[in-house]
Amino acid sequence: MEIAIELNPDRDPSMPTYMSLLTGKTVVRMNDIADLITQFTPMLAGAGLLPIEGEPGAYKFSSPNPQVPVSIFLYTLTDSNDLLLSLSETGKDWFLDNGSSIGDSPEFLKIVEGLPTEGISFMYTSKRLSEMQIAGLGEGAAEAKELAPLLTTLETFLKRYTGAQAAVSFIEGNALRSTARQPISYKTNLAISAGIVPATLAATIVPIMQKKMGTPPPAQETDPDTSPID
Repeated sequence: MEIAIELNPDRDPSMPTYMSLLTGKTVVRMNDIADLITQFTPMLAGAGLLPIEGEPGAYKFSSPNPQVPVSIFLYTLTDSNDLLLSLSETGKDWFLDNGSSIGDSPEFLKIVEGLPTEGISFMYTSKRLSEMQIAGLGEGAAEAKELAPLLTTLETFLKRYTGAQAAVSFIEGNALRSTARQPISYKTNLAISAGIVPATLAATIVPIMQKKMGTPPPAQETDPDTSPID
């Protein structure tokens, strides 16, 4: 399986950060399963996945929710039994283009230096993608003003430890091992993750609880000149 992602740089600022991913180029290539599409075509059609007219072996699903303008495209590759899943209409040509690739990026070449050249899986994440995930941390907490200072501090802290990451996993004897290049250690990564989870949960839960409990009425002020004297 291969996965390639290119964020949408023209995302509408009013939309959540994750829409940069959903409206960008995200392509997944799954090996030797394209023949399954023909077997499941009737079921997929019932779910809204319809053939693309004039393009044999191609299908499209569009979200019925206008607030989430996402489409899914499926393509069976004629030169293999591979299946291509794309979140954009141009994703197929972009993925199969033989021109420039991520391997030409200086950031990529630097982070993979020294990693094993063979293995059973490979992962690479650019600094830009990591920063996008961090930038979306506080988007769900617009109404939780009490958490704003915490989220701002956490976001600033995380950006200091954000960068490109790459890893290769391989079999050594009877063990599965992984060699990774990342800007922080594994233990630090776990510690940071432990901070993100409760902060994100709090950012989501606090506004909900505030709505359920209602906003307390403002305190009534008493004019000292007209206050009754006991």
